[in-house]
Amino acid sequence: MPLVNNNDNAASDQNRNRSPSKSWWKQKKWWLSAVVAVLIALVGYVVVVPEWNHYTKAQAADALAQQNLQKDQPVNKGKTPANLNLSYQDDNHRITTGDDLKKAADSNGTLYLKGYFGAPSQKGLEKIPAMPINAGVSDRVLAYGAGEVKPDRAVGQGNYVIAFHNFPYGKALQHMNPNQKPKVYISDKQKVYEYELSSEKSVYKAGEAYSKAIQQTTEPRLTVYTCDEPYTVWIPRPDNRLVASGKLVATYPVNDAPKAAKETFAA
Repeated sequence: MPLVNNNDNAASDQNRNRSPSKSWWKQKKWWLSAVVAVLIALVGYVVVVPEWNHYTKAQAADALAQQNLQKDQPVNKGKTPANLNLSYQDDNHRITTGDDLKKAADSNGTLYLKGYFGAPSQKGLEKIPAMPINAGVSDRVLAYGAGEVKPDRAVGQGNYVIAFHNFPYGKALQHMNPNQKPKVYISDKQKVYEYELSSEKSVYKAGEAYSKAIQQTTEPRLTVYTCDEPYTVWIPRPDNRLVASGKLVATYPVNDAPKAAKETFAA
């Protein structure tokens, strides 16, 4: 009887012949797995992290606005005095996280209350929760809500211009349909001003279109703008401003304001 089975030898030779191919395929699978893992990590960084940061900023912004709304503060009506040393420069620091926003809220600067801005949910516009309007556009002012862009103007007179961060309120402007002419409101605790937004556009912050949008007018108007910055990091446009504007259509004593306005500003 032979000591070695020839059939077993043949099978062993076949296995040895196939082993390099199997080893190559295992290496290829390892590299493919590594590439997939890297792609998943990149997607997480590019999409999930910015979305989480946006969520924390929105939560912090809403909490600060509501905190300010609860305070019984007098509203300073009319034009803002020039001796308050307020910042009106559009050079704010970029807010990346909720902690950044809280630091901005705690930074130096005056909060000179001019009124409150908000809008109910309606056709053509998502709800914009009530927020304070303070004079100027400093980091601290915008951390609490909206800022009055031009100190020599007053609500209900000429082109009143306010600005706020694109979180959490800017999303409403991005989805706005000006053809529906949605209503927004400003309150100074004595009167409620109702504006009808009829235009929306994205403009470069240092361009002619932006300058024209915020220039003074003879008719009472409201211009609202925020950073036109999509919630993804691969196509940011922080130098653009999303501008919405419209005319004043009614002014009410605060107690006679429409139900929608009263609900918007209800504490």
